Amino acid sequence: MIGILKTLKKLRNFKPAEIEESIVTLNNPARGWFVLKNFNIDEEPAFYNSNQKQDEENLVLVLIDIGACRNRALGQEEFSRMEKMLDHYYDKGQEIILRVSYDSVGKGLEREPITFLQVREHAGQIAEFIADHHEKIFVYQGLLVGSWGEMHSTKYAGSERLAELNDVFEEKTSGTIYRAVRKPVQWRLLKCEPGEGEEIIPRNLGLFNDGMFGSDTDLGTFDSTKKDNLAWNVAWNREKELSFISQVSRKVPFGGEALFGEGFAANRSLDDYIKELAKTHATYLNKHHDNKLIEWFKREKIEEKGLWNSVSYYEYIGSHLGYRLVIKDATVYREKEGAYVEIQVENCGFAPVYLDTEMILVSESDGVTCETVFQEKLNICYPGERHGFITKIEPKVGKLFLYARQIIGNRKVLFANRTREEDGKIYIGEIKK
Repeated sequence: MIGILKTLKKLRNFKPAEIEESIVTLNNPARGWFVLKNFNIDEEPAFYNSNQKQDEENLVLVLIDIGACRNRALGQEEFSRMEKMLDHYYDKGQEIILRVSYDSVGKGLEREPITFLQVREHAGQIAEFIADHHEKIFVYQGLLVGSWGEMHSTKYAGSERLAELNDVFEEKTSGTIYRAVRKPVQWRLLKCEPGEGEEIIPRNLGLFNDGMFGSDTDLGTFDSTKKDNLAWNVAWNREKELSFISQVSRKVPFGGEALFGEGFAANRSLDDYIKELAKTHATYLNKHHDNKLIEWFKREKIEEKGLWNSVSYYEYIGSHLGYRLVIKDATVYREKEGAYVEIQVENCGFAPVYLDTEMILVSESDGVTCETVFQEKLNICYPGERHGFITKIEPKVGKLFLYARQIIGNRKVLFANRTREEDGKIYIGEIKK
């Protein structure tokens, strides 16, 4: 299609709008700061009421503690409560990161079932539940075990046990949902090593890191030595693991919790934090986990020429977590039987667009509105890359707009441009007489 445009001339009576990027933080789905909501499976869920301050973040991590059921199977009452939790946030338009664990207070060993057989039964029940509600869940984290469900401080951390639990989730969910495990070495224990020259294919399994920036090893996420050991089933050093995470997260969402590690922060600038978030394609971060780090992000301003000068690091990070789609150019080419519109879109965010998202051209002419869906999805826009999208239209006199939406759920995805209308559409220009 690009080759066709090279043979065509621009439509002279198309007057493009002044298309510029805005620094606004967009409340787009499946990305951004998240808030944590804890629930106990043996209690009816308590949600927001009018006397509480509501947090409007688009992402919420729902952590469900099932420790009260560690010695028995989950019943209909428990699943009814879990369904209420998901429905509450889904109906509010919030994307859900779900984690189910035996512990939410840091006592994984005490609160786990005595037998692995019980853990496996729970895994099968939970996996069936998330498969039945996959359209409401953005990412499912963990394999039930460990303190806070982080797969450490557990007697079931052996590779065979983790592999068995992972197989249960994989079989029951059949790839219908993104899942994540805590450490890169755990990911590798669950996946076969690719052959020489072959790329890593994560399919639906990604990573989450709840020790981000907490120390030079991200609190044990990486190997503490500088060794260049690349054996598949051992932990690697920080540099190698970050490169590994980068490969996995080009296909599957990555995020977690960031901390203010005194030793880590002493040797790094805030620009180093941004570089690492960009390298790992971070899509989501906890908004409240470590106030010292968050306040540091809010207090310090970016000092560089350009659009983001004097903006806080907190605002910059919040604007770039996940995808950030910017329309860079719009051109109309004339053809014998009509015209082609080419839209240049750049992903300025840290991560790709993971969920299927389509772009729609809207033409308004003589009071009639017509919509045309671009054939290519916005998922092909990787971070730091620009892509041209092309569709054919009738060159009628009138205004042209663009908007995007997730295919599943039909939620709008906003572009980070200044010419945005109240309904989220971007004005890109007008075909004049």
